Amino acid sequence: MFDLVDLTGLLVYSALDSNEADYEDGLIRAAAEALQVDAVVSYDKKAFKGSYIPRKTAAEVLARQSLGAPDE
Repeated sequence: MFDLVDLTGLLVYSALDSNEADYEDGLIRAAAEALQVDAVVSYDKKAFKGSYIPRKTAAEVLARQSLGAPDE
């Protein structure tokens, strides 16, 4: 369901160049885009709007898992 990711200097600089309002969201977005993940799990409705990676709530992810739906 999730993996740990090494944060390289490139991701750190990408986060600093990101249009995300806060650095931590920028770092998550940079890593998510670099790894081409299926989604970012967050309840922050303002975060990740500029990303092509969809933002999902934990409830959305858990609902799909409990229904046995394949990962997107």
